[in-house]
Amino acid sequence: MDRAVIIPALNPEACLEEITDRLWEQHIQIVVVDDGSREDCLPFFCRLGAKCTVLHHKEKRGKGAAIKTGLAYIREELWECSVVGIMDADGQHLPEDMEKLLRKAAGNPEALILGSRTMDGSVPWKSRAGNLITRKVFRLASGADISDTQTGLRAFSRELLDFMLGIPGERYEYEMSVLVACAREKVPMIEVPIRTIYHDKNNSCSRF
Repeated sequence: MDRAVIIPALNPEACLEEITDRLWEQHIQIVVVDDGSREDCLPFFCRLGAKCTVLHHKEKRGKGAAIKTGLAYIREELWECSVVGIMDADGQHLPEDMEKLLRKAAGNPEALILGSRTMDGSVPWKSRAGNLITRKVFRLASGADISDTQTGLRAFSRELLDFMLGIPGERYEYEMSVLVACAREKVPMIEVPIRTIYHDKNNSCSRF
């Protein structure tokens, strides 16, 4: 398999197993990174191990650290992997959209591909407000205009692995730091429209 997807997970819900099953059906390698989840999640991760590579942090280190653990594993162990995706574990991203981003990344090896949500009334107000603020700040700081700066659905080619690993940040800030670094280093950022599933109006299912 020449494609791999990293899924950072903290105390994941059952929907993660459905996500990994659907990615597996699309012939995508899956690297799940357990970021110090509760002990009672261990049987769940063991079950995922039948189709996924599962990496563990002994304690919670943050989403950025979990992503970097997955990136380092792909760089060192998955030599055949040419395209890398990152998605959240909470069921808000569709595997079909991840597939779409991976295809786009394969055709644009120099670029970061972003899955961008339409910020309409279906998006919880906290997400809309947060995205509006960060979008404006990001545009002022970098000169780049990204419609969805908070998206967790991303893809890029192996050519960018070392670049992504060298970007500072261990927690949530890592994802924004990636955008800043790409803008600074003139790495193209291509947005692809995606559908995002919200389980309730407050987006309460998110674990990170």
